[in-house]
Amino acid sequence: MNLIKSFGEDSPVIVVLNKIKDLPFDVNRRALKQKFPAIRAFVETDCAEPMGIEELRQLIERETDRLEHLRDAFPGSWFAIKGRLAGMEENYLLPDEYRGICVEHGEADPVAQGLLAGYLHTLGIALNYRDDPRLDDTHVLNPHWVTNGIYTILNAEDVAKQRGELAVTDVGEILDPADYPQDRHRFLLELMRRFELCFRFPEAEDRYLVPELLDKQQPPEAEDFAPEDCLNFEYRYPVLPEGLLPRFIVRTYVRSTGEPRWRTGVLLEFEGNRALVKADVQDKRVSIAVSGPQDGRRRLLAVIRSDFEHIHQSFIFQPAGMVPVPDHPDVLVPYEELVVMEQGGVRTLPKAVGGEVLQLDVTELLNGVDLEGTRKTGAVAEPTREEASGAARLFYSYSHKDEELRDELETHLKLLERRGVIEPWHDRRIGAGEEWRDQIDEDLEAADIILLLVSADFMASDYCYELETKRAVERHDAGEARVIPVIVRDVARHGAPFSKLQALPTDGKAVRTWPDRDTAWRTVAEGIERAVADLRRSRDERANDRRPGQGEAARSEMRGTGEREDAAQTGSGGPSITITGSVTGSNIGAVGRGDQQQSVTGPQPGVANVQQLAGPPAPTSAESTVVAVLFSDLKGYSLLQEPQRKRLHARADKDTAAILDRYEPLAKKFTGDGLVAAFGGTREAANCALDLSAYYRDLDWDALEVPALAMRIALHSGEASIAPHPLSGEPDMEGEAVIVAARIEPEVTPGEVWATDTCIGLLADRNQGGRFAWDDLGEHELAKAAGTRHLYRLRRS
Repeated sequence: MNLIKSFGEDSPVIVVLNKIKDLPFDVNRRALKQKFPAIRAFVETDCAEPMGIEELRQLIERETDRLEHLRDAFPGSWFAIKGRLAGMEENYLLPDEYRGICVEHGEADPVAQGLLAGYLHTLGIALNYRDDPRLDDTHVLNPHWVTNGIYTILNAEDVAKQRGELAVTDVGEILDPADYPQDRHRFLLELMRRFELCFRFPEAEDRYLVPELLDKQQPPEAEDFAPEDCLNFEYRYPVLPEGLLPRFIVRTYVRSTGEPRWRTGVLLEFEGNRALVKADVQDKRVSIAVSGPQDGRRRLLAVIRSDFEHIHQSFIFQPAGMVPVPDHPDVLVPYEELVVMEQGGVRTLPKAVGGEVLQLDVTELLNGVDLEGTRKTGAVAEPTREEASGAARLFYSYSHKDEELRDELETHLKLLERRGVIEPWHDRRIGAGEEWRDQIDEDLEAADIILLLVSADFMASDYCYELETKRAVERHDAGEARVIPVIVRDVARHGAPFSKLQALPTDGKAVRTWPDRDTAWRTVAEGIERAVADLRRSRDERANDRRPGQGEAARSEMRGTGEREDAAQTGSGGPSITITGSVTGSNIGAVGRGDQQQSVTGPQPGVANVQQLAGPPAPTSAESTVVAVLFSDLKGYSLLQEPQRKRLHARADKDTAAILDRYEPLAKKFTGDGLVAAFGGTREAANCALDLSAYYRDLDWDALEVPALAMRIALHSGEASIAPHPLSGEPDMEGEAVIVAARIEPEVTPGEVWATDTCIGLLADRNQGGRFAWDDLGEHELAKAAGTRHLYRLRRS
C-alpha cells in the first residue's frame, strides 16, 4: 500500500483477500482505510469455488465508470482504427503503415492522426514515442513485445557476466530474431535509455551499460570517504524506490566515467572534487559524502541534489533531506525544518548531542549544504520556478550525435538553474504525445538565450543548421534573444550564419580539445551567466526608455485604476494605505459563515475600515502594496494533445484577455493554461474570476473537439510587488499574495472560485445590492508550508 500511495497518487484501490476458503483470514479494514483513503472496498475471493468474483467484477466496473475522460466523445472513424489495431497480430507498425490504416478507415488529416496516436498510446493499444526522434519510427501494438524484450535483455546470463555491459550486436544473440529483427534492436536499447534503465558509453555509440546489473560489491575506494573529513548530506525515504540508484547512475554517467560504479552506489568527480553516493536498502536512505577542495564541495553537492530532485519529481512522496551537525556527522537535522525555522526568524536550534545540549546556528547549518542564492527565505515557502518566473529561458540546439557533450554541459549549468538564473530546455523534456517539432519551434521562439552546440554533425544537420540556426540568428539580430555558439567539437565554421558571434569556450576553442573539460565547461557556464546579466541590463534600459518623463503622472494614472469605482460610490478616492495585518476568518464570521447565502447592505462588525482597502494604489516599483491576486488553471489541460491545445488557444485566448482587460488588471501573465493577474480592487478581481469561470463553463467544447475542461480560480488579497520583469520588461508580480493564491489554486474544485477570508472581508463591506454570495469551506492546510487559510466558495447572488 505504501508503494501504491507513493506512485499511484489517488488511483482507486480494491483490496482482494484471495484463497479465503483454504486459508480464512482478515485484515484491519477500518484502520487501513483510515491510513489509505484511496481504498474503495475489500473483497473476499476464492478462485476454486469461484467465490466473490462477480462482486469483484462489479466493483471494478463501478470504479472504472467513475474515471475521468471515460466518456469523452471521439469520431466514429477513430473507433474503427482502434478496433483494427487492437485486432492485429503484428508486434509493431511503422509510421507509414499506421497512416495508411488511418486513411483506409476515413481519417486522412495528419493532425488528427497524431492526436489519435496520443490517445492510443495512453490506452496501451499502440505505444508510440513521437516526441522522441530516437523512437519515433515504431508504433508498438503488443506492449508485451517491449516488456518481454527488455526483461530478456536484463535477465541475460551473458549481460550479467559482463556486469551490465552490452553492445547493440549482443542483442541479436539474446533475442529471437523472428520476433525481434535486427533493425529493432537499437529501438529497444534507446527505449531503455529513455526510462533511465541504461546509458550509452561516451565515445562508443554502440555500447551500453545497465546499472541494475552492476556488481553488488562495494569497491575499496568507498572507504576513502570518512564522514568526519567530508561534506555530508542524506535522503531518508518512507520506502526506498526500487531502481533509485541505477536511475541516478544513468543520469550522472558523465560524472562517473573512469570511477567505480556498483549496484547501490557510485563515485562521481566534478571540478577536482569527488563524491560517494550510496543507498542503504535496509535503512531506506541515500547518503552523500563529498571530499576535495573546500570551495568546490558545495558545488558538487548541488549538482548531486539537482539530479535527485529530478528523480524525486516522479514520486508522490518526497524524501526528507538531512543535514549533519558540524563535528558530529552521525547527528542529522531535517533540512526542511531548518528552512522553516530560518523563514520564521528562529536563529538557533537546541540539539542534544552526546549528553550535552548544543545551540546550533540554523543559517550556518543551511549554508553548509546550500550554494549562495539557491535558498530563499521569507514569510512563506519558496515559490516554484513557474511562480518566480525570473529565470532566463535557455534553449539547446544540438545534434543527437553530441548528446553526451550536451549532458556534460547541462551538469555545469545545473548550478545556474538552482540559483534561478536560467531555465533550460531541450527536446528530451517534451511531454509524451506532444508534436515534438511544434514544441521545439515554440520553445525556440520563447527562448531568451539560445545555445548552438557546434560540431561537424551539427553543421550537417538540416534541421539544426538550416532551420533552428537561421531562426535563432534572426531573433538575435532583432534583439529578441541572445545566441551563443558553443564549440563542442572542432569544425570549420567560416561563413556560417553565427560566425560573427562571440563563441564559447574562450577563443572558440572546441571543448573536446581542452585537456581539462571541466575547465572548458566552467568558462562556458560563466559566459552564459554574463550573457543573462547583459540581456537583463539591456532590457531594463529599453523598459526605462519607454517611460521617459512619466514619473508621478504615470503613477497617479495607475493609482486611479483601482479607485475609480469606489470613488463613484463614496464621493472620494479614500486614502492609500498598506496592510500590515489581515482580516481573519473570525472577523467575518457574521458575514459569510455557513452555507447560507447572505447579502450585506452596510459595514459589518470585524471588517471596519476595509472600505479604505478596496482600491489600493497600483505599485510602480518593487515596493509591496496591497492587491487582489487571481491565480487559475484549467483542470485536465496537461492531458490534451498539442492540436487540441492549439484549437483551444485559438478560440479562447482573445476572449480571456478581453475579460481580463474589462477589469483593468495592474499586471497579468499567461503560462500555457495558467493565468495570474493582480487587481487594484478585490471587487474587480472577484467579478473577473466569476466571468472567467462562466466563460469556460459555457464554452462549446464539442465544436472545438476538445474534452470539456473547467477552470480552477483562487483569489487572495494581500501584499505583493509589481515591477518590470528583468527580461521581458512587462509588469511582473511577486510576493506573499501571489504565492498564497498559487498554493490555494490546486485545492480548488474545478469550475469554482475560492477566496480567502481576507478577500471575503473586503468584499463584505462593498457588497451593496448583494452582488456576491459565498459558502464557508472551513480551514485548509496549504502546501509547501504556506500555512492555514480559511476559504470560501465565491459565487454571484
